[in-house]
Amino acid sequence: MNFQVLIQTPNSKKMILSDAHEIQISYELMEQSLKCGGCKRFLNVKPIAFDNIMKYAICGRCQPEVRSKHLSPQPLYERLASQFFYPCWYRTEGCEEILALDEVQTHERICRFRAVSCPLSSLELVQQTSCRWTGSAQMINDHIQQHSDLFLDPPMFEWPEIGQNSMFFTKIGHKIVTVAVKYKHKSKFLCLASINDTDLASQCYKYQLELISEDKHSSILLRRDRLRCLLSMSHDFKTPENALQVNLEKLSDMLHNSTKIFARIGIVKKSKKQIQQITGDVISDPPSPANPPQPDDIDEDFLSELECPVCNEFMIAPIFICLTGHSLCNVCKPKIKLCPTCKCHFTKGRNFTLEKLAAKIKYPCTNRTIGCHFVSTSDLIRSHENVCEFSNIDCFYHCGWKLPLADLANHLKNNHRTNEIINNEAFEFCIDETVFNPFSFVVIGRHLFVVVWSCTALSQTAPKDVLFKVYHMSQTASDHVFQYNLQFSLDFNQSCPCMQLSYFCDVWTPEHGIPQKGGQNCLSISGNLLSNYLDQSNQGYMKITISQVAQTDERAFLKSSWSGGSAAALVASSVQ
Repeated sequence: MNFQVLIQTPNSKKMILSDAHEIQISYELMEQSLKCGGCKRFLNVKPIAFDNIMKYAICGRCQPEVRSKHLSPQPLYERLASQFFYPCWYRTEGCEEILALDEVQTHERICRFRAVSCPLSSLELVQQTSCRWTGSAQMINDHIQQHSDLFLDPPMFEWPEIGQNSMFFTKIGHKIVTVAVKYKHKSKFLCLASINDTDLASQCYKYQLELISEDKHSSILLRRDRLRCLLSMSHDFKTPENALQVNLEKLSDMLHNSTKIFARIGIVKKSKKQIQQITGDVISDPPSPANPPQPDDIDEDFLSELECPVCNEFMIAPIFICLTGHSLCNVCKPKIKLCPTCKCHFTKGRNFTLEKLAAKIKYPCTNRTIGCHFVSTSDLIRSHENVCEFSNIDCFYHCGWKLPLADLANHLKNNHRTNEIINNEAFEFCIDETVFNPFSFVVIGRHLFVVVWSCTALSQTAPKDVLFKVYHMSQTASDHVFQYNLQFSLDFNQSCPCMQLSYFCDVWTPEHGIPQKGGQNCLSISGNLLSNYLDQSNQGYMKITISQVAQTDERAFLKSSWSGGSAAALVASSVQ
């Protein structure tokens, strides 16, 4: 087939291509002269070839299905066609995108103006088709809402058996995420989380899959640094690297060979800084001079040899070895009995030679795929990962979510708003842990505080003493010092007596685990004293005011006033 025939206009005037200018081809010209003989769409997806039997050109959309020996590649057409810009195939439905040759196929998969089917109509994922809805991609969220029985919150589910698939929906904010688990072969599955939004928007979220043993004593965490587009789900399952790959045979020892495996999905929006890098709205600040990214310091080839065969993280000392010679990291070793590579038993022996070599190289943080640039030697890298701003922590409401500390405040406001306390605003309070949640939170600007309280009593008839503690949630030991002031009254609006107590917030960092009740540096309030400001049902009103203070104020207070035990008597005042 002659290239000139392909790009000839209807009035037989040949288009002249100039290297100095990029040419936009009109929709009308594409419709009349540049169409694939197979799918009848525009001839603008590579590889482009000529079918010597059918005597027409076909595009890259059709070739995986055709696979004919009679196809002649058209590299000259592709080279010249790459200089043009093309209208979207769905232009007549309203899409106004103008695309380069290499952008066409990707855009068509996720174009919001194309007709789509409900995810539940996929015969590949749902054995018995339960929905035959088709419509605009812009309307699919409204349709999915009708499948209310398939929404999971929190997104926890039982992992499908061999040969079975699974699909459900969940929400992140007001957006709907489709989670699909597809059986591949043997004991291998693919798990995909997709959002009905643009490709750029889907990159602004990340998700993780946690597999949990039946006895709940063991779990494995797998992560992806982005969601996928719902409109490209079918294609993404054909491209395994786009999904989480789960090999149950490989992981069975770590899950205690459970007959049932439970799973939960955690989805979080990336930090503002990461989103700015993705969208290009703002150029992020350069890395700190004290810790610039140094990719040349990382020996990727040697690091690949240090990958643990189970968790795929880089091994650092202690590194264990099986009878055959395969190595395993110290995190996975206690969880399995047999080597995942050769099925031999592990001894107590260690691979000291490999440990010595590993001590001489630099490791990247395990969170580098989601934005961390920290690089250090094996003796320091784990300490960094414990406080890395990209590391995930458990939500202390045990809802199943794991997310970075920077995203915790948004998660709490979106999912646990009933436990939020507004700074310096009165709210009802009750000395009953079954009525009033012992964990509450306060958000002030970019600072998150957790209020923890508990009750103690010397006897069943004695008034309950109350222990209060306020944590300032911080990635590292903070330079900011905060003080909290507690006020109790039967009614703040009726000039009732009011009791005030003040103390300093404790700093919480990720290595501390979930905030605990009581302990040192908590504010202890006598039940006899507090009962004067509550009614007969031990109910009243409370107000918490948190404010920043100078470090010198904290040191002066601790030096002059507090020598252990309760701070309440030192800082309490009663106002009529």
